[in-house]
Amino acid sequence: MGSGCNLAIEWACGQTNCAEWIYLQLGCARAGLVQVNVNPAYRAHELRYVLKKSGMKALILRDHDSRSNYREILEEAVRDQDLALKHAIYLDHESCNG
Repeated sequence: MGSGCNLAIEWACGQTNCAEWIYLQLGCARAGLVQVNVNPAYRAHELRYVLKKSGMKALILRDHDSRSNYREILEEAVRDQDLALKHAIYLDHESCNG
């Protein structure tokens, strides 16, 4: 990650007391990464716009919750697109369940 990687964190945990969210913020700061917050309410076309504009290379998000299937939204957003995004990392831990 020290190669200038922009790390985007989608705050799909839905609550500020999710331990993973805090760890990700601290980790980004410590590694000197650019953290791009992405609204978990975005639909595929909105996420596609952010992916294109930010040039992010990695996205950390939940697979799904009771409101949305984030994996499907991401798959639709990147379909047939030439994006810098190379990694999707899914947080699926009960500490993030609302």
